Amino acid sequence: MAYSINVPDNEWSSQTVTLGEVSLIVEFRYQTRTGRWYLTLSSPITGEIYLSQRKLVGNMLTTAFTSIPGFTGELFCEHVYGNLSDKDNSYGIYPTRNNFGRGKEFELKYLTNDELVAIQLVTEVSS
Repeated sequence: MAYSINVPDNEWSSQTVTLGEVSLIVEFRYQTRTGRWYLTLSSPITGEIYLSQRKLVGNMLTTAFTSIPGFTGELFCEHVYGNLSDKDNSYGIYPTRNNFGRGKEFELKYLTNDELVAIQLVTEVSS
């Protein structure tokens, strides 16, 4: 089952999280000017930045095309419930200041490679 990453109720936070076999510093930053959440991932040992200020978008793989040594799986910004449409509000497909985190409309989840394969198999069968 996918692991939901805790998003503190602050406009900026930094925490060390172990995902699979890798520990990462996960930094969340909400920018009021753009009305968007951004994610930075770095090494807690070397400080190397693997992903810098990636805008979080609903139902998108956040770490796609990112090379992180030893990291398997993907981070996915899941739209858990509600209407995912730009027509209903100015933010639509983006998590906003108050609807991002565990138990909220948008969650950041870690999916293992096995979960990604299972999702792909289900998609291939149903399409």
